[in-house]
Amino acid sequence: MRSKQCLIQIPQILEPLYHQNVLDDIQNSPSKRKSSDFFKKVQVSQIQTSIYDNLEYIAQEIQNIQKSIFKYGKKILIMDGLLCEHEKEIRQIINQQEIQKAYVTKIAQQRIQAQILIEKKKRSYFDDYLSSEEDDLQLYK
Repeated sequence: MRSKQCLIQIPQILEPLYHQNVLDDIQNSPSKRKSSDFFKKVQVSQIQTSIYDNLEYIAQEIQNIQKSIFKYGKKILIMDGLLCEHEKEIRQIINQQEIQKAYVTKIAQQRIQAQILIEKKKRSYFDDYLSSEEDDLQLYK
């Protein structure tokens, strides 16, 4: 709000200065000029004071913004740190799950290989049995 007030004050200060210059030009009297020079100096100092007030206000606002940025920046870094910790935990869990999947896959492959071996043994046993039966039949013939 203060910045709006200061910005409103500047035109209010400049307007009388402009009117004073116009009046001086119209009247063109040396005595009037001396008094107007005094008023001009007063008005210039008022303008400078107003500008300095505005600059001080702007500097304070910049400092407040910097403090906020620092404050929230620290919070962001803290949150980022927490996220990093959670990310490590999540990665560990994922790695454990991948290890478990690999273990389960390995066991499944071993079971499949065992079943294949069993089927081969059964087939070879059956083939041996059939061949021995054929041999026996041949002997009887």
